[in-house]
Order: sequence, then structure tokens, then C-alpha cells
Amino acid sequence: MENGPEWKLNRLRFTVAHELAHYFLHRDLPKASHFASLPDFTKWTVSYGGRK
Repeated sequence: MENGPEWKLNRLRFTVAHELAHYFLHRDLPKASHFASLPDFTKWTVSYGGRK
């Protein structure tokens, strides 16, 4: 990775920061649901009424 093209490193840096922002900004949304399984979480994700 260290020897890759600069655009790839910039893209990777952006993607990591972007996904971390999702976590920090939205981590409280699913807490109230107390998912019992991954399929329960998947159903919530599909049916969640927030902005998409």
C-alpha cells in the first residue's frame, strides 16, 4: 500500500474517515432496538425510516 499511487492512498484515507464519521454520527440510532440477531439488524436497516 505504501508504494501505491497517491490517488489510491487519498481514496483509502477518505473512505476510512467517511465510514468512521458514519459510526460516530449515527451510533445511537440502533441502540434502542436491542437486536437479537444479525437478521434482525438487517431488517431494521432496510426498514429504517431516516434519510437514505
